[in-house]
Amino acid sequence: MTISPNVLLHGSVEPLPEVTALLAGPLSMIYTEGEIRYVRLAGREVLRRLYVAVRDSSWSTVPSRVIKTVKEILPDSFRITVQIESKLDDIDFYWRNSIVGEARGRILFRVTGTARSRFFRNRIGLCVLFPASECQAVPCVATGIDGKKHKSSFPEFILPHQPFRELAGISYEPFPGAHLNLRFRGDIFEMEDQRNWGDASFKIYSTPLELPIPVEVQKGTVISQSATIKLENRKSTGRKPVFPPVDSSEPITISFDPNKRSTMPRIGLALPTSQFTCGSESTALLRQLNFSHLRVDLHLHREDYKVTLERGIEHSHALNLPLELALFLSPNYEAELDSLAELLKKQSPSVCTVLVFASRSLCTNLAHLEVAREKLSPLLPTALFGGGTDSNFAEINRSRPSVGSFDLLSCSYNPQIHSTDWHSLVENLDGIQSVICSARQFAPNIPIAISPLSLKPRYRPDNTPYPLVDSHRLDPLTDPRQASLFGAGLSVGILKQLAEAGIYSATCFESCGPRGIVQNDSLHAKTDRVPRVTVSGRVFPLFHAFASALSRASASVISTSSSSPYVIQSLAFQQQSETHMLLANLSPNIQKVRFIGLPLGEIRTKSLDESNLALAKEHPDAFGELQYSAVAGTSDSLKLDFQPWAVTSVVGRGLCS
Repeated sequence: MTISPNVLLHGSVEPLPEVTALLAGPLSMIYTEGEIRYVRLAGREVLRRLYVAVRDSSWSTVPSRVIKTVKEILPDSFRITVQIESKLDDIDFYWRNSIVGEARGRILFRVTGTARSRFFRNRIGLCVLFPASECQAVPCVATGIDGKKHKSSFPEFILPHQPFRELAGISYEPFPGAHLNLRFRGDIFEMEDQRNWGDASFKIYSTPLELPIPVEVQKGTVISQSATIKLENRKSTGRKPVFPPVDSSEPITISFDPNKRSTMPRIGLALPTSQFTCGSESTALLRQLNFSHLRVDLHLHREDYKVTLERGIEHSHALNLPLELALFLSPNYEAELDSLAELLKKQSPSVCTVLVFASRSLCTNLAHLEVAREKLSPLLPTALFGGGTDSNFAEINRSRPSVGSFDLLSCSYNPQIHSTDWHSLVENLDGIQSVICSARQFAPNIPIAISPLSLKPRYRPDNTPYPLVDSHRLDPLTDPRQASLFGAGLSVGILKQLAEAGIYSATCFESCGPRGIVQNDSLHAKTDRVPRVTVSGRVFPLFHAFASALSRASASVISTSSSSPYVIQSLAFQQQSETHMLLANLSPNIQKVRFIGLPLGEIRTKSLDESNLALAKEHPDAFGELQYSAVAGTSDSLKLDFQPWAVTSVVGRGLCS
């Protein structure tokens, strides 16, 4: 069976969407798939994304497809018309949008949509995203639908509810004297803090949440909305600020901050779903890595939890890892915990953590936690007892549980609650640290855990579980990109965020199978019944990213920053007289990188890229034994080229500065 190179590199048979660079005077941006992204002023991102979306009655995002695009592009302006279809089940909505960029620094995004069927929706229309990393805690002025202006600021920590309601416009000052002014027409708009769901942005959208939903949309219904973005000069001198263009040919810079140090958190795995089992070959590979625990989910109100516990204990013994038990309890929780205690007495598993959740809410009930501790701690004397939510951070951010009796606070994370495209996955890496920093605002003195971390959502938007499917089809929880080289690079970014945030532990992916680190032995055979993404190699490329990072679990993690984090992610370790970096190129292009503060000694590199991907997947031990290559030149002037999608180890003798 021949596998498309695109699948191996970035997880899709189709090529990546075309990207067009645009200018509206001093504002630069890109256009892709009917959207404007990364509006920048003098290299600083001032607006993340302008697009249209339809959310159905269960909050699922309706997939959209561009059917026609016409572009008129000039050196400092542009005009684009685009036709888009949004279709899912009974929803059929047609968009005809106009996007105009003017040399004076103005962008006009007009949308006109027509319903081609009758359906129910929770939200429909324009969405505008602001980058949280650039905007958090920045002063702004919000204009209400009554025309009144209110001075405020973008939230620093994640707000549980909307920071701005009944919006007609908003403005802020990305540079002294330069104001970015946004105005909206066609509906009532408001802003939400998308960091609640793991995104790294603030979103302005229409249809306020306080209005009744879902809304019935009749066939033939037409909506018209617009957003105007204008760069305004308000300098007291009256002189127009000068913003020189950024030279895109300049290399991306990686800099170090040795004053910001942390350590690698405990990184564990989740028990694979029942369709997938790790054989001896997969288990032997996983034992080579320095994982800390195996998470097992036990729904104690279901009779089959006993089988799951047995599987978990067997797998943990094979991996030589203690268990992290996630207990889901019904109102009959005392009897359920008694039954579990009897099983634990008989089997005596090693358990490091017990997370307690209510089955219906997916959050921790304090009474449940106390009873669980009372009944189980005598059997598990070294285990930590905690909880939070098995869902998104929003659930505990809104309820703010009393954590005095918690040994640790936990929530889950995935990067694609709202959008599934390649750009969004990379952008949302920053959302991990936002969640952790905000959790510390109401849990300042207890360890923080992310458990589990998955590439795709494990629950529907209404927090109900997806149905299981047989092992010969990719289910809704599986993302083919996890098995790609892009998945390895994304893992570097995930590990960087977890480590630099200084959390206690994280459960990252399942152990084996299509949502795992290594291949499932039973699916390794190449048959037509097996999903194409899972049939090549013994391990997925991300195995090597985890292997490299976890082999340095005792080293200090040094904070690094990238001048283009959506392209290059970096994770740096320092141990004795050596600095080790993992760098991920998250783009389809060769990238030149310059290092600031790299040790002055010998520099050596080793890359995982398209040239050796087959070896790395099929013969991971042989790939691990490949030698590093010495790099000519001195570190103070060192510039390295990184191949598309490559994950590269860079080792320097000496300490970074």
